[in-house]
Amino acid sequence: MFVAGHVGITLGAARVVAWGFDAARNRFDRSGRIYRKEGAGARSRLRDALDDRVIALGSILPDILDKPIALILAGDLVGNSGRNVGHTLIFALVLVAAAGAAAFAFRRGWAITLALASAGHLALDRMWNHAQTLFWPFAGLAFPSKERVSVTEWTESTMLAIPDRMGDPLELLGLAVICWIVARVLWSRSVKSYLLTGRIGRDSTNRGGGGTENIREKA
Repeated sequence: MFVAGHVGITLGAARVVAWGFDAARNRFDRSGRIYRKEGAGARSRLRDALDDRVIALGSILPDILDKPIALILAGDLVGNSGRNVGHTLIFALVLVAAAGAAAFAFRRGWAITLALASAGHLALDRMWNHAQTLFWPFAGLAFPSKERVSVTEWTESTMLAIPDRMGDPLELLGLAVICWIVARVLWSRSVKSYLLTGRIGRDSTNRGGGGTENIREKA
């Protein structure tokens, strides 16, 4: 899957999960420890705490890690495969665990957002069809071997593959989500704010993490 598919679908999925979470809390949570009803105090919502910049970065983090390793740094060690360490289950689990620890110890909720978005990358790449990579190193220490290519050759082949890949419904869905978000940002005239905070229509000075640390009761 290309960048548009990964970024767009992950951004859309994050919104669906956040909306569902907020709806469930509105319906079932009456403790008041996290939320308060409208009129009894402003209510923080998970979807207002999401940072699209962090989600987008996390959605392509495995590729950001693996492509330079295969093409530039240590291609021979990973069989010249563009899907190596960052596309493994153990990497996803370690990243989620580290993010959880950071969120607990330092209130860095953006780390959880990043880790979950990165884990979603494996699902979109259907890594269950590539068990040798997904279950590395338990399925063996070697990654599937590929023919070595230069950065120029990889770039050219990627560009040539774009027309064919754009016929994939998931790629089109991701692109549609990105276009919808861009349209919302432009319509709300919040381009600068969006670039500074990763949120649509939010004041640029209201900066926080990319996830759960902003879900707190307002004074």
